[in-house]
Amino acid sequence: MLPSTKRDLPPSGSVLRRDPLTGKIEGNPILTRPMAAHRLSNYVGDFNDFTTALTTLAEYASERLTLPQLAFFITAGTADIKGHAATFSDIRDTLGESLNKSLHTTYKVFMAQARKRSDTKVRNPGLGWLTTEVDPEDNRRKYIHLTPTGRLVMTKLAQALTGDQLD
Repeated sequence: MLPSTKRDLPPSGSVLRRDPLTGKIEGNPILTRPMAAHRLSNYVGDFNDFTTALTTLAEYASERLTLPQLAFFITAGTADIKGHAATFSDIRDTLGESLNKSLHTTYKVFMAQARKRSDTKVRNPGLGWLTTEVDPEDNRRKYIHLTPTGRLVMTKLAQALTGDQLD
C-alpha cells in the first residue's frame, strides 16, 4: 500500500522502529495506511471481480475496444435482457456525456452485419454481439438486440462479476 500523501511518508533517512508497547513497526510507508484505505479495503473482492470481468471481455473483444463502446454494449444488452430493446438514442440518453461524439459510428463494431466502407467493400466484420431490428411503424427507429454470441458474452460477464454459474 503506497502512502496517500507526503505527510504519510517517514522522514528522509528514517530507520524502521518497533514500538515497544504495541509492537507496530513505525516509519514504513507500506505498513502505514491512511484511514480511507481501511474503508476502501472492503471492496478488494469487488475490484478483483471487476478485473476478472474485464479480462473475460478481453477474451472476446478486440484490444481496440474503448470503455464508452463497452458501456454502450452493456447498456444495450441489459435493456434487451430486460425485454425492452433500446434504440441508439435511448442508450445515448441513458449514458449521457460518457459517450463520445463518434460513438454513433463506432458502435457498429458490435453488429452482426459486416461493416462497409462508403465504396461498399467489406472492411471489418463486426463482433456479432448485437443486431438491429427496424421498427415497422417508423423505419428510422432501430431496436438493438443481443445475438446469441452477445448473450454468451453477457453471461460470461455476469459469471465473472458474481461467481455464479448461469445458464
